[in-house]
Amino acid sequence: GGQFINLISIQNHMPYNNWYPNNEYMGKVSGELFNTAAVREQMATYIKGTQYTDKAVKKFIGQIDKIKKPITIVFYGDHYPSILSQNYTGRYPVQMHSTRYFIYSNKYAREHGAKEKLTHNTNYVNTSDFTAMMLEQTNSKVTPYQALLTEVHKKLPAITINFNGDKGFQLVDQKGHFVDPKKLTSEQQAILNDYEMVQYDMTAGQAYGLKAKGFYKLDN
Repeated sequence: GGQFINLISIQNHMPYNNWYPNNEYMGKVSGELFNTAAVREQMATYIKGTQYTDKAVKKFIGQIDKIKKPITIVFYGDHYPSILSQNYTGRYPVQMHSTRYFIYSNKYAREHGAKEKLTHNTNYVNTSDFTAMMLEQTNSKVTPYQALLTEVHKKLPAITINFNGDKGFQLVDQKGHFVDPKKLTSEQQAILNDYEMVQYDMTAGQAYGLKAKGFYKLDN
């Protein structure tokens, strides 16, 4: 049987108090965003920490590539450091809330059917898209619920929180621009409605999906 691991790391989390000796980035940070010595020091510390993360990820990928069983990882950061003024978050909501990610299948997985790389709707995605993307990359069978997630990922703009502080959500296209929900096609509206209904059912409704045989689980 397979194993699913959800690992959350606080590596490179705040505070950024000049932890690293011989930090070559100290004294090299400049620009109008970094207008105090404290901010420049914090950013240099953050950048050095990111460098260590990059090296650790490279080592980790080398290790899983030597394991003779299929392994696929989804790697992403949940937010940028709270170093810059929050004014920029309001002015550039998509850019300031978007972080890098990648989905990687090890050598054994690729030799046994996993795709090398996904190319459709990969610039801007919601974290809930990762399930559908991982299943597509590994050529896995999907449940009806996972099939819905696949439709959401492939046919809708990325769904994110409402950055204006209002209730509901906002949609972001593959160029990082907001999309008016009223301009979705009838097919997209139907998919979005199904997605909202399932979300309501599993969070505040009667959980009918759990009673529907095979909706959340594959039938063997």
